[in-house]
Amino acid sequence: MTASDIQSTILAIVRWVHVVAAILWVGQTYLFIFFEHNIVRREGDAEDVSGSLWMVHGSGYYFLEKQGFSVSTPGRLHWFEWEAIITWLSGAILMGMIYYKESILIDMDEMVYATGAISGLGVIFGGYLLYSVILRTPIARSGVVMAALGLIGVAAAHYGLLHVQSARSAFFHIGAALGTIMAFNVVMGVIPAQNKKLKALAEGRDPDPKVNTLTPLRAKHNSYMAIPLVFVMISNHYPTVSYGHQYSTCILTGVVATGFAAAHWLRRR
Repeated sequence: MTASDIQSTILAIVRWVHVVAAILWVGQTYLFIFFEHNIVRREGDAEDVSGSLWMVHGSGYYFLEKQGFSVSTPGRLHWFEWEAIITWLSGAILMGMIYYKESILIDMDEMVYATGAISGLGVIFGGYLLYSVILRTPIARSGVVMAALGLIGVAAAHYGLLHVQSARSAFFHIGAALGTIMAFNVVMGVIPAQNKKLKALAEGRDPDPKVNTLTPLRAKHNSYMAIPLVFVMISNHYPTVSYGHQYSTCILTGVVATGFAAAHWLRRR
């Protein structure tokens, strides 16, 4: 087996893991949205129960009950974070092997490669930092304004990357930026906030009301970014209508806008 065969095998396995983890993550995201929109308080529910839901699947009924956080946890808690972590890590490996090892480097001298690489990483991680700043301002409370800023950011970042990277690489870096915001929202935002609240309750302290204020917004924004991100992930299969088109920035911005609209419809439904 040659070195090329080994690399191809690794890429196939990592891509497989990445796609499966992403399916689980996106599916879980919309499953919880379904829960939140369909759980209602019913007659006979206990005081600490904010709502319940009956479902059917397979060969039986499932009963879901939502309770508020309490001093003592009702039992073993199942945290949903590894889907996000595995999706991001496997995606980072793919980006490193495909784009930073090959695509950006092709036909470029060292200075141009450095510019492309730094710009790409700047969009990925700088995008999350900028999002984190905006999230803490009143702007984040307006869905329309956040959507407009997101579209402007996507268009500007992609247009800029086209000048220092290949068309394919620039397109996928926008997807990587969206995926990074989503993953970091879970790992650095939602999960730590919930842990702090549970820890305060267990220690007999009143939780800081500011700790959990951004959690609903992070979850909401993730549900809006998931659909356009899926398009970017699979766009490699149709380059003429994605990154290979002369108006790829307009197409990408339009796809993100369409994804936002689809997510809005799904959330309302």
